Amino acid sequence: MTTPVGWLMRPVVPLEATDSVDRAASRLSLMGADGLPVQDEERYVGRVDQRHLSDWIGRNEGADLALGSLLSGEDAQTGRVSPRATGAEALRLFESSGLSWLAVVDELDRVMGVIAPSDLLSTHEHTPRPRTIGGMATPFGVYLTTGNLRAGVSDWALMSTGALMFFLLLAASLATDGAARLLIHWHASDDAVFWTVEVLPFVLFMALLRAIPLAGIHAAEHQVVHAIERGEALTPSIVRRMPRVHPRCGTNFAVGLTMFLGLASAPLISDLRLQLLLAVVATLLLWRRLGGVMQYWVTTRRASDKHLAMGIRSGEALLDRLRTHSDAPASPLVRVYNSGLLQVMSGALLVYGLAFLVAQAFGYAI
Repeated sequence: MTTPVGWLMRPVVPLEATDSVDRAASRLSLMGADGLPVQDEERYVGRVDQRHLSDWIGRNEGADLALGSLLSGEDAQTGRVSPRATGAEALRLFESSGLSWLAVVDELDRVMGVIAPSDLLSTHEHTPRPRTIGGMATPFGVYLTTGNLRAGVSDWALMSTGALMFFLLLAASLATDGAARLLIHWHASDDAVFWTVEVLPFVLFMALLRAIPLAGIHAAEHQVVHAIERGEALTPSIVRRMPRVHPRCGTNFAVGLTMFLGLASAPLISDLRLQLLLAVVATLLLWRRLGGVMQYWVTTRRASDKHLAMGIRSGEALLDRLRTHSDAPASPLVRVYNSGLLQVMSGALLVYGLAFLVAQAFGYAI
């Protein structure tokens, strides 16, 4: 009875204050439920159960009336319990109120679910299911977010990913520059120098990315996200079976963008409009497939037990937050910040600035 209510509650889609009595009756009938919480602009305003319907029918209330017009201000303070309350505290509320179920409401009055006495006795903890989930691999572990909630490593770890990416790109560029100088010294053809400069940086960058531990952490991040989305338990044996390619990975976007820009700018067709059309069609048809290939062979590799443990810790932390915090849709600015892209870009710019200062000191151009 010491387990928090947020771990035992059942997720539910609340009724809206603008819903009619008829819609509420239909929802309860279809669900076979005793009742449902009611919200108004994502704030808990009361509850509707079979007793309420019986009273309204007995008073001949119109079936088309909005629920908000039938609920009083006092209703918003009754039949509710915090997700942080223990099972014992919820049981005392059941005993004192005589209610058969309670709405689980967070500190901002947002409905998170419902709980009944039977849920307190069950040994099964209800696993929350986020609407969407994204993530990012960092050298220090896995970062996960629903857009509103986040868990795993800190902003500094996200910055380290950007710093590492730029460092790998810089190393590949410097190695390519050295290779081009050698080819020129050996009087190689202009074509050989051109293709070395154009292709070698990407090949070296991908080889370095595949070789470092970040690729394994990236795989673990994908596998944990797959497990959460499928409602599976976050155990090593289950997570290890999950695919390491994910359809929403940023690798797909990067491959699609690179493919479009390459096809649009390459000297393939004299008609520019036709070439742009070809680039668009080819990108739309192939970007996910090629992105999946790139994920499997370059940006991820088989996760070690250590990498899986990193991902599982972050996944469990995110689920814990979902049990005690509402996952209401976040504003665009919050979603952008929680995506981690700004932090990654900051880390990359920081390393670029340091590299630029070092290069200036030694008279080398970046």
